[in-house]
Amino acid sequence: FQEELSPEQDLLEEIYLRLRTNSGFEGLDWPKYGATPKRKQFFKKVEKLREEGFVVGEGEKIYLTDKGRFLVDSLILELV
Repeated sequence: FQEELSPEQDLLEEIYLRLRTNSGFEGLDWPKYGATPKRKQFFKKVEKLREEGFVVGEGEKIYLTDKGRFLVDSLILELV
């Protein structure tokens, strides 16, 4: 059995996996996921999370703070 993910599900998985690592999230091939229009909206949401102390970083390079790591599942859903 092999699960087929929609582009939206694939994008969610990619963001989820990257944010859970120590290297954090840096850049993403937005056109690959058909999500280029969502890029601006995504980073608006990232900025809100940065202001609330859940993520740190500059530009497209972001990391979860200790506070953010405890809530990673809900933060990911808020981002996408």
